[in-house]
Amino acid sequence: MESININSIKNLATTLNLLGDIVRLEIVIYLLTQESSVNQLASHLNISQPLASHHLRLLKDARIVEASRYGKQIFYRLKDDKIKSFLEQTLNSGVIK
Repeated sequence: MESININSIKNLATTLNLLGDIVRLEIVIYLLTQESSVNQLASHLNISQPLASHHLRLLKDARIVEASRYGKQIFYRLKDDKIKSFLEQTLNSGVIK
C-alpha cells in the first residue's frame, strides 16, 4: 500500500466522524439512490425540517452532498462517486447486517 499523507487521513477522519451520526448516515444512504428535497428527507426519516436542514448543511460544508435549485425547491444529492462507491461497497460487503 502506498503512503497516505496526513491531510488525506484527516479528511477521512472528518468524513467518518460526520457519517458516525445516525441521521446523517441515513440521509447519505437515502441519497445513494435519488436526489431529494429537505422536506422529502425530513418526511422519509420522520424528523423535523429544521433538523434535516442542519444535517444537510453539515454534509454540504464537508462536500459530501451538493445542492441544486429547481424553481423554488432545493434538491440534494451525493457530491461525488467516491463516497457513493465507499458506502455501496460497505453496505454490500456483509460487514453491516
